Amino acid sequence: MEGPLVGVGVFVKRNGKILVGLRKSALGRGTWALPGGRLEPGETPAQCGVREVLEETGLQVGPLRPLVFAHTVFRRPDIHYITLLFSGDSGEGPPQLLEPEKCEEWRWVNADEVPEPVFAPLSEALEEIRRRGMRL
Repeated sequence: MEGPLVGVGVFVKRNGKILVGLRKSALGRGTWALPGGRLEPGETPAQCGVREVLEETGLQVGPLRPLVFAHTVFRRPDIHYITLLFSGDSGEGPPQLLEPEKCEEWRWVNADEVPEPVFAPLSEALEEIRRRGMRL
């Protein structure tokens, strides 16, 4: 098993909605997830979140606020992730599909109406947010 690895996901917010994308990569293919990715050496989690959102969507986001973390063991492929979840408001403009090999589309949705199936780390994060009575 590989890991544990550190991932970062960002609840990009605008007008009461969050941005989710339909994954095409092997890990979670066909599930809806937040913009994000793997933490790089020397990078803070918040820097990673800002970078990943920009690389994937072209949106500026921030400042980021830490929310929760998710602990996920994927069986295929065998990978263990700790995902740090942040929240931040986005700038203007539509999200762009800048990594079409990884994401099929971006969609603004209400946090309680994320389309199924939901990527495991996002599902875990939403459950923890509900359990704690937190707001995005």
